[in-house]
Amino acid sequence: MCYRRVPRRVSINTERCVLIRHHDEKERNIAFLLKEDETAVHVGILPIIGPRGTGKSTLIHDASRDARVRTAK
Repeated sequence: MCYRRVPRRVSINTERCVLIRHHDEKERNIAFLLKEDETAVHVGILPIIGPRGTGKSTLIHDASRDARVRTAK
């Protein structure tokens, strides 16, 4: 007996997970930018790495447009 495989459509709602992760990473970036360390000798560097199309530029633009970062001295 031969059974045909019927393709099934599977839909997973990952948009919410991506947004939560983006928000968490954005908040970490903002905290890094606002961190003041008077005793620091070197400038802090935060590398943002990943494959193309994963939202690296969007993450940085969102963090740099945040009002807390814009008004920081």
